[in-house]
Amino acid sequence: HAEGELSTQDWKDVLFGFRKWLGKKHIWFTGGEPFLRKDCIELISYGSSLRLAIGVITNGILLDSSRISQLMESGLREFHVSIDSMRPEIHDHLRGITGAHERATQNVLALKDRLDKTRGEIKIVIKTIMMGFNRKEIIPLLEWVDKNGFAKIKFQPLESNLEGGDDPFWFNTSPFWPEGGEREE
Repeated sequence: HAEGELSTQDWKDVLFGFRKWLGKKHIWFTGGEPFLRKDCIELISYGSSLRLAIGVITNGILLDSSRISQLMESGLREFHVSIDSMRPEIHDHLRGITGAHERATQNVLALKDRLDKTRGEIKIVIKTIMMGFNRKEIIPLLEWVDKNGFAKIKFQPLESNLEGGDDPFWFNTSPFWPEGGEREE
């Protein structure tokens, strides 16, 4: 593991401690990107074996056939994937990764297909960060979620970062709100 990172065993000890201290709780693996850790699915499986309800929030681009199989056997309860637009150029720009939209949507559809075929019980939720760049993308996202039968879509408004302080008009200077925070009425 990288310097300063907890080892797999350290994280297992933390999960065991959570279970012992808090009882049956919902634990989320998030990031950054949780699947950058090679032991992420091992930790999900371990947490599930402790009867913790495990969820993951991911950008969806690192999912592949092998990881889908492992996730389906891991006891994972909820899989939240970030999809910010049905237009690849907007999603990729917001995520900073060329091809992120294609990979994320194909991967989550592949997971959904496998779950449907095997009657798997992982709840898939599409998570969308709402901001100026994707303000006109809500309807196409809702239609895509409905068409593909995902459990739900959750919208999260973009929030100011720590440097924004308490300025209620932080979005006027944010690069994620075009034209200085222009809003349609």
